[in-house]
Amino acid sequence: MCVRPVFLVLESRRIHMKKYLLAAASLFALFIFVGCINGYEAYEGSQLSNTTAAATSPAADYGQVTEPVLPPHVNQSFIDDFAYMVAVLENNFPYFGVAQRRFGADVEFLVENTLNALLQQEIRNTTHFGQILATSFFGPLNHIGHLSIQSRSTLHLILGNIYRGPIDYNGRPIELYGRDFTSWGQMFVDMARSLAAQQYYGFIEVELGYEAGMVRPNNLTTSTIGRNIAYVSVREFWHYNISHDLDIMMNFYEDIRGFEHLIIDLRGNPGGFTRYFIELFMAPNIPYDIVIPGIYTLFMGGDESMEWLGAQFEDDYYFAGIHPNKMPFDASRFPYINQHDALSFRYILASPVHVAATGDVMFDGQIWILVDGRSASAVEYAALYAMNADFATVVGAPTRGVTGGGHAGFFPLPNTGLVVRYDFGYFIDSYGRAIDEFGVIPHYLNLPGMDALHTVLTLIER
Repeated sequence: MCVRPVFLVLESRRIHMKKYLLAAASLFALFIFVGCINGYEAYEGSQLSNTTAAATSPAADYGQVTEPVLPPHVNQSFIDDFAYMVAVLENNFPYFGVAQRRFGADVEFLVENTLNALLQQEIRNTTHFGQILATSFFGPLNHIGHLSIQSRSTLHLILGNIYRGPIDYNGRPIELYGRDFTSWGQMFVDMARSLAAQQYYGFIEVELGYEAGMVRPNNLTTSTIGRNIAYVSVREFWHYNISHDLDIMMNFYEDIRGFEHLIIDLRGNPGGFTRYFIELFMAPNIPYDIVIPGIYTLFMGGDESMEWLGAQFEDDYYFAGIHPNKMPFDASRFPYINQHDALSFRYILASPVHVAATGDVMFDGQIWILVDGRSASAVEYAALYAMNADFATVVGAPTRGVTGGGHAGFFPLPNTGLVVRYDFGYFIDSYGRAIDEFGVIPHYLNLPGMDALHTVLTLIER
């Protein structure tokens, strides 16, 4: 997506600002959304002297500013970090168009509005800086593609998963063959423990056995409806609950042998780890190993995101002998893809998902999955997997639309150390529709005047 430099955005909208706002804009107009030309490399160019920046900026070209001067209360490091963040996102984050169509979040306005806030407020510290970003920039984007500043607890959670060792889709450990981490895991460790990130988060230690204290009770509940309908509700695909909840589910499978229907209620479930769904519900209930087709992800091809993707590819080859099939993107293959978004993509990845059966089928009746507009992230993958594999019938309302393509990138801001997550995969269905825009559309929408559970019970009765 080609976006004009901040200064030109302000000028085109005829926003009458004080002289220091124009000066500040010219100071970093070289590298914020210069886009479509220099991309991320422009950040390195921002290290030029103030005089050089003023002489070569769009503001100087228009003869409006000769020397950029920031007001005394403005810390240049916050301005630089914001500029750096936007430059990285422009070349790697594919969801600005989706956010504008869904939520009216105009990225040019958000950049302008955030810049104004950074220049007009006296920022107390890094936490305050992060709060301004969250309010002015991230908030209106509504968590599209998981775009957000990471908390220390979230970094600890991901590091904890890495330190447990790599695990495949079915939760089975992957042998590292003398390595400390997978390639992707090493990238994350290096990022989370970089000098930049440690400025804000400190050194994040992962203690042995910490998982035991992280289990959430009552995350999964079971019951029966009548004599032949089993019901299970899952609040979240919580990583640390997998073993705990699997024990509950395996006992429940024994209790409901001979039942005709199993309803898995994922309404309001914000997601978590996809392997939760595979371990508890798919793998125990398929008679043989399956390959789930129709999983497509598009990429803009920015340097940062391709490094994260390259690490994942290296792992796929090293541990599984798989050569991922990344191809040049051809929009004509997908009749319903958004043509504006399609201009940004360079690559497409077809990633069929392999699920290994665990043994005897635990439940051989009809499986139903309930979703709604709050079902998000890993739940959307679960629903799509179930539909593409003919594993279950999905009922309810279209899901939330927060998938991010399953490919997460992270970067610390160089001065403050705040870590930004941006999901760089643009996840589509087989027709090209972005899941983050339309959600996963169920087999059956709710019947008039009914919620998803009553709709399923009506369908069963019929």
